[in-house]
Amino acid sequence: MLIEESFTVKKGIEGVWVFLRDIERAGRCIPGCDGIEILDGRTFYVTVKAKVSYIPVTFRVKTVVEEENPPTRLSSTSKGEEKGKAGYLSQKNTLELRALSASETEICYRSEVSITGRLATFGQRVIRAKSRELAEEFARNIKARLEGTAEVPPEETAGGQGRGILGRLLAWIQGQWKRLSCKGRFN
Repeated sequence: MLIEESFTVKKGIEGVWVFLRDIERAGRCIPGCDGIEILDGRTFYVTVKAKVSYIPVTFRVKTVVEEENPPTRLSSTSKGEEKGKAGYLSQKNTLELRALSASETEICYRSEVSITGRLATFGQRVIRAKSRELAEEFARNIKARLEGTAEVPPEETAGGQGRGILGRLLAWIQGQWKRLSCKGRFN
């Protein structure tokens, strides 16, 4: 499944790059992040807790930065296993930054995600919806941290509880519009 998204932050491209390459700080923006283990500047593990439909899952995901061109492009691969062996995740990620001005940056990312095992039996629709929800939450968390508007509240990183239906609908609509502006950038 393919997830593409873009969003804009009120911070210069160099500051955004430094933040995103700080694994400890950026990793805490991952929804459900329950721990980060840094092996080196290019390899790290993240433990992520989430709910897929009604089932709580915990993945331990290893991410390796494969290529980077500071401060505009980074590609990585991620592989992980659910602790109860309910599923396996593999992901290829591309991140691109574009300076819109000295104090504004567009962040575009693309993830090709594959989930196998029992979790995959929920069907692509459920998995896709959950993946998109987590991606949108990650973008909101990064934006909040970079713009200094708020710390990432624990309830926001624990699977999106605390956000009403209208907030989710608005975030989805905004994501669709932003995604359209990012299409075609990864060719």
